[in-house]
Amino acid sequence: MNTVLKGDKFENECFILIKRLLDNFQLGPLPSICRIFQKKGYYSCRRQSDIIFDLSIEVWPEGAANFSLLYLIECKDYKGKVPINDLEEFEKKIQEVTGVNCKGVFITRNGFQEGSFNFARTGGMMLIEASSQLTFNIILHKANRFRQQEEEIDFILPDIIDLESDIPTKQYIHLKWMRVIENNLIKAFLFGLNAEVIEQRDIIPILSRSEIEDIVNEILADYYPHRQARENALHWPTFEQYLYDVFELEISYVPYIGLDSSNRMIQSRCIFNQRRIEILTSLQDSSRLNFIKGHEIGHYFLHNKCSISQSAYESMEDSDFRYDLDKYQINSDRGWIEWQANTFANSLIMPTPAFLKRLKHIKTSIGLSPNKNLYVDRQRCNIDDFHAITGDLATFFRTTKTSATIKLETLNLISFERSQETVGQIIRRLYPNFD
Repeated sequence: MNTVLKGDKFENECFILIKRLLDNFQLGPLPSICRIFQKKGYYSCRRQSDIIFDLSIEVWPEGAANFSLLYLIECKDYKGKVPINDLEEFEKKIQEVTGVNCKGVFITRNGFQEGSFNFARTGGMMLIEASSQLTFNIILHKANRFRQQEEEIDFILPDIIDLESDIPTKQYIHLKWMRVIENNLIKAFLFGLNAEVIEQRDIIPILSRSEIEDIVNEILADYYPHRQARENALHWPTFEQYLYDVFELEISYVPYIGLDSSNRMIQSRCIFNQRRIEILTSLQDSSRLNFIKGHEIGHYFLHNKCSISQSAYESMEDSDFRYDLDKYQINSDRGWIEWQANTFANSLIMPTPAFLKRLKHIKTSIGLSPNKNLYVDRQRCNIDDFHAITGDLATFFRTTKTSATIKLETLNLISFERSQETVGQIIRRLYPNFD
């Protein structure tokens, strides 16, 4: 299939999906006030002619002489990732269509090159990766836009909307429409366009530790209004409320979830299609609770487009990454999934800037050089220092010493003496309750 025909096919698929949403009353506003077009032109004063867009959605309020919201949609089915040049060109076209509340949407199958996401975010453009292994970029972009819209609403409207004033009320309604339309477009392309393909393919994203940490940092950057706040430990009640408000992701506690394929108790699970994380009530007072929450949040952001069925996922046991010196060999899809979720949890609970700041503080307080790596051998004094540091980090970040140790290893801030008895074994011999 040549490039033009391939592009037309993808564009037609996108059109059919959006039209189906509209016809089934799923787009948001009533179908009577929404209109979808393919290859429609919009007038450019600079060119003094129409600019043709792949797809467009117009929202016409009842009795209005013109549409009040306009979505201009570009569809690209490239073999590789969309370059930033395409987004720049698309943005220029959008800017030439003036006089309306206009939103750009760029849809592709294979993602966007580095820098494209940040370019789109700063320009208010919506990106959709229709067959991405990750839905993070789509979801997070929605989060940033909705957060911005809420700020606009707060600015425009007083605490109580004055129903006698038409302009603020109309603006408020427009923003609400934008929220619903964008949310439903996202859902459609995540679970509609490629549903059959995804069910037939064995898609497991292979992500590096740095890529996962970048994802976590983007989420935290959206959550924290000020960079300095990121140097503190995560305040979980507030963060959980943020997840619910922005992503509609709920964390709940239940007395029983079920048994896995080995007839062992399932401690937690992420139910993707319901946007809910369930954790056993018995774990609420556990030092592992925040790690478990972070693990399941990681599944939500990293794996909600994998080809694994819900029942297969629920039967998985969580990996118990206990600290020792042996390297964990990841040789299966399940191993990759669990490692990625654990890596996400560690990065979320202990963001690197906050971790380094706290590590420097505790090392200084016990008389160690803040710039020297921690060295652990069989000497009791070195093991005591290690115990004090991991204990402090675990308490500060409300996690386990094991998680703190893994973070130290990840950042290459700790060295171990190699011997027949691993340091992990020594530590457990001297500190049986080390978790």
